[in-house]
Amino acid sequence: MTTLPVETPTTEPPLAVSDDPVAVPDGRLACSGCGVAVTRPASPAQVVRVPVVKAYSPAGRPLGDTQVALGMCSTCGDRAHAAVALAAAHPALIAALGQHRAVEAAEGILTALDLLGLAAPPADLPDKRLAVLVRNLATVGLGIRWRTHIAARNLVDQANPHPWAHVRASDRSRLREAYAAALAERVVSNSGPIKVAPPAFTTEHVPGGQEQVGGACGICGVGHVSVPATTVARAGGREAVARSTWRLHTGVSPDSLGAPRSPVRLAIWLCPACEDAYGWEQSMGVSMMERALYAHLDRLGSLGPDVEVPGLVGWAGLWADAVRRGEPAPRSNAIPFDHLDPQCAGWAESGRLTLRVALLRAVNRPLVPESWG
Repeated sequence: MTTLPVETPTTEPPLAVSDDPVAVPDGRLACSGCGVAVTRPASPAQVVRVPVVKAYSPAGRPLGDTQVALGMCSTCGDRAHAAVALAAAHPALIAALGQHRAVEAAEGILTALDLLGLAAPPADLPDKRLAVLVRNLATVGLGIRWRTHIAARNLVDQANPHPWAHVRASDRSRLREAYAAALAERVVSNSGPIKVAPPAFTTEHVPGGQEQVGGACGICGVGHVSVPATTVARAGGREAVARSTWRLHTGVSPDSLGAPRSPVRLAIWLCPACEDAYGWEQSMGVSMMERALYAHLDRLGSLGPDVEVPGLVGWAGLWADAVRRGEPAPRSNAIPFDHLDPQCAGWAESGRLTLRVALLRAVNRPLVPESWG
């Protein structure tokens, strides 16, 4: 009796679902959000058309584009309707961005949260908290949609095999980072303003042979400006926001700041109020320093005292004169121009006190207002 060999059955692993795009079936369109194939909408008004470049010249110039028609699945359609409702519930957002951009921002937020598996924000979310989501999630959420994906990669007549198949691990990582940034900004939004001092000098920006006068504004002498904590967080920390807040000036002569003539040239930082005064005058000098003085007085919308300030000296001028005499350098001011007392000949104490009280009102006022950004 012959025994036939028994075949050992083999177990093949199931085929993995591919994330690669597939051809769009006839009569269907890709969803503009998640990218899956959907039935073509009955109304042409519901079709979204996205320009996609068809070909490039050998030199890399676009030779022409085509309009790719896209539809919308029910899930993404519900999200789009929710975006309209969210924007409508926040007139301040519409006033800041306009109707179309406000709805787009809301859709970007909802898309990002959906992909993160998080609930949508309530319609009565306070404007400030919605602004945090707009700044951190709107752009990354809009950039992850299928319509953005095909425009960036010039894909025509293709769709996702399953929703969001085009979203890679790196995309989800960016979403998580954006949401973490939103959480961090929300935490600091309840913090008070942060004192930001002038940044450090670098050899890249300051020519050799110049005296580096740091630690305070070269004109008014304040050692810091107050910046909202949210602005500092969005900028990436104090050093980053310092370089965008303070302005560097090099090659400044001490006599232009009211000090005796000297061959020495100074590198100084200007606070925003004094930089604004420089922008009006376009040069250092007495006129610029007078304008800076009254710029500080006007910060709260009230005029300063009607007094003259003879012998006006900028803080960096005082610094240069002290160094020339071999004396200790002056400390920074807590109040703008608080160094004027010993320097201004004929300066009446009553007049200085009036000025000092007026300037005190501008101290610790946040310099950069909150905005929708």
